[in-house]
Amino acid sequence: MPFVVKLKKASASAELTQTMLVRFDARPSWGDLASKIAEEFSISSNNVGVVFLDEVCKLTLKNEQELQSFYEVFDPSSGKMKFVVQDLQTPDSPKTISSTWSASSNLSGLSGDDDQLTLFCWVLNVSDNPFAIDIGKSMTVGHLKKAIKKEKERTFNDIDPDTLELWKLSPPIPSGEINTKLRDVQSPQQIPGCVKLNAIDELLEHFSSVHRKHLHIIVEAPPTCKYSRDLFMFT
Repeated sequence: MPFVVKLKKASASAELTQTMLVRFDARPSWGDLASKIAEEFSISSNNVGVVFLDEVCKLTLKNEQELQSFYEVFDPSSGKMKFVVQDLQTPDSPKTISSTWSASSNLSGLSGDDDQLTLFCWVLNVSDNPFAIDIGKSMTVGHLKKAIKKEKERTFNDIDPDTLELWKLSPPIPSGEINTKLRDVQSPQQIPGCVKLNAIDELLEHFSSVHRKHLHIIVEAPPTCKYSRDLFMFT
């Protein structure tokens, strides 16, 4: 069963607090979990720790033995768990850890604002400005296609959303560089790092977190699609 871990790293500034969802095919070993945390949060794998909070206790986990003991005691059979990420070389204070998530948050699944994405999209050869789509991380790329068609219904009036191709920008393009970098682009394949997304993929596989004020998605309509640029500007 897929196992989803929500990870959160506290910061002195709420806007800089990092949150992401990481999906594993099964309950991860400490090595797999620590490696992913080290990669995403820029912490040495030797210094990675996590804290589990609930209404009864607070547990710090920092090795395979402690993680496996945690699995045995808490048996997170729902396949969902929340951890506060720690750099053991510079650990957070108990107050900071406790305030990162409420103690009851591990009892409420993965609902809430942290599980929503705001993805800025751009229709190739049509858009003058990016547009935002708010969507849950557990939704699929196919759901995102439908949301894009709904947002730009007049533009894609006669287009089956399944025929739209979505491309992830990696890295995303800062808002101030969009016009410069996309001005002469005729195909997403001309953009370095642009990757076509599979309709059945869950968004959390590609967007555990997103950069604010950046362009994330290029939308490519089927070649037979004929739409009016003037019409698009008023949708």
